[in-house]
Amino acid sequence: MNQKYNLVNASWITFGGSYSGALSLWARQQHPELIVGAVGSSAPVEAEVDFWKYMQVVEDSLRSYSNDCAENVRIGFAQMIDMMNTELGREQLTELFKLDPPFSNLSLTYNDIQNFYSTIYGNFQGAVQYSGDNAGPYATGFGIPDVCRIMVNKDTDQLTSLQKVNAYMAGMYGGFDSTDNSYSDMIDYLRITEFGNDPFFDSGARSWTWQTCTEFGYFQTTDGGPNGIFGSVTPLSLYINMCRDVFGQQFDADYVTAAIRSTLDYYGGAGGYK
Repeated sequence: MNQKYNLVNASWITFGGSYSGALSLWARQQHPELIVGAVGSSAPVEAEVDFWKYMQVVEDSLRSYSNDCAENVRIGFAQMIDMMNTELGREQLTELFKLDPPFSNLSLTYNDIQNFYSTIYGNFQGAVQYSGDNAGPYATGFGIPDVCRIMVNKDTDQLTSLQKVNAYMAGMYGGFDSTDNSYSDMIDYLRITEFGNDPFFDSGARSWTWQTCTEFGYFQTTDGGPNGIFGSVTPLSLYINMCRDVFGQQFDADYVTAAIRSTLDYYGGAGGYK
């Protein structure tokens, strides 16, 4: 950059948020001769395999805005978890969330069940992480106030409110028709290695999954315990299975753990940041 713009003795400062925030800080740490300062907002410089604390932040953020909102999420998820135990309950969940494919069409592995839960609480992850972002669709909605407004509506029960949030958040992508409900379909999507003509194809999904499996972890599990508002619905094994199913059987728990340890050794983690 100095050469391109004919700059002499320029002082560079990097900026970033979330993953790019970590990159900003790491760039400063690794190249202090080039970068004099760095700003990293919510920067996860401590690579972790089981990043259950992320879901705790989601819960805390909802509670700080409205305890009733968080409690209604908890009640809705408790009902959903209970219904998952019976065929009738799964049929009712299929109808309510307009699942595609329905549970009855799946072999119904643990991966399928856990993927469903991840899809539903993913709505709250997005709302919390980008609330008030003032960019793209989040500039006009889809944040904490919006999902909580739905969750505290006394005209609907808590489980129905979860679906209303699900449908509302789909508005960022043009509207709600159905809820994707196949672990194997998700894996097939992440295996795509070529760009296509689909305007909704997210090439970043595969590359980010590769980075989580080989560098950072950051797997957003619910391993913080059953008392969280989302319950204990997605263990670490779901994400390790994803790594293996997308990239190969060698990407098992031992491989992923060693890869994240290598990242910590290289950058120093939060405790070793300079």
